[in-house]
Amino acid sequence: MVNLLDDNLRNITDALKRRGVWNETLMMFSSDNGGPIVLPESGSNNHPLRGSKYSEFEGGVRAAAFASGGWLPRSVQGTRSNELAHVADWYTTFSKLVGVDPADPWAKQSGLPPVDGLDLTDLLTSPSGQSPHVAIPVTDLSYIKGNYKLIVSKEAGFASWAGERFPNSSSSKSPVEGVSMKCGDGCLFDVVEDPTEHHELSASMPEKVQELMADYLAAKQSFFTNNDTGVMSCPPGISMPCACWMVQHKYGGFFGPYQEVTV
Repeated sequence: MVNLLDDNLRNITDALKRRGVWNETLMMFSSDNGGPIVLPESGSNNHPLRGSKYSEFEGGVRAAAFASGGWLPRSVQGTRSNELAHVADWYTTFSKLVGVDPADPWAKQSGLPPVDGLDLTDLLTSPSGQSPHVAIPVTDLSYIKGNYKLIVSKEAGFASWAGERFPNSSSSKSPVEGVSMKCGDGCLFDVVEDPTEHHELSASMPEKVQELMADYLAAKQSFFTNNDTGVMSCPPGISMPCACWMVQHKYGGFFGPYQEVTV
């Protein structure tokens, strides 16, 4: 799958260059989350990070991204940044780059909260660019501020590390997804100095736990949730997930929307 993805990115890049627009192009590529280590789903490997998709650990929430294209200043091409960013920032960033107000009046009229994403243009254009984020509420169970991440969960799941060669022949007998960690009072990690989260710091840094806990609880007051559910577009009685059925019967082998679309 990764080889296919790489080939398709090459095809897109070559097409942009043939049309003479590569030098005006910004190509952003970003993963949405860490890979799921659950074997029936995909058996991904987030080594050396701890955890999986669906977890609060870095294996679930730390994602890779890269920027390319001739639009990028030469001074940043080939450089690396570990600044704090969120996937929601790309909408705001792209809007700002093309001179469009990222505010959404229709959403506001519908009772939705304002856009949370921040502008990352400085990160894209300067080798010393800094994140506009001081902190990020990752989910309703975790909060990152500066170097530190607070996890607040009675049973923080996927609290394990997959080996460098995972999955392997022993994985089905010794799955790594069944490990949890008690973080009801808050687990603290320095995810800059200790990105693999081997050292839980709440006992040695209670003041930092209190600081992040207060910020986390304050941020949590404005979290937006709803109970909306989509309607599956697949016929009843199918023997596979609707997303997979649509791959085979609507999208010619590719994934696409599978709720509330015409089949």
